[in-house]
Amino acid sequence: MFVTRGENWATPLPHVLAPGALPARFLIRADELRRGEREQRIPYTQMRPYVGLADGTVSHADRSMPLT
Repeated sequence: MFVTRGENWATPLPHVLAPGALPARFLIRADELRRGEREQRIPYTQMRPYVGLADGTVSHADRSMPLT
């Protein structure tokens, strides 16, 4: 599952990360995660956020965020 069109209250996509710039916030709605969990049968606790950069680097989170 991936985000190609962000929420209007998140950092717009595409986005350029720059040193010293404000942090980027890439968000996905909790109901979308729950739908993915239900339809794909992947437990939320096994989902891990990641960001793919233009140079091919992929940065993975070390854990999921709580859905409470």
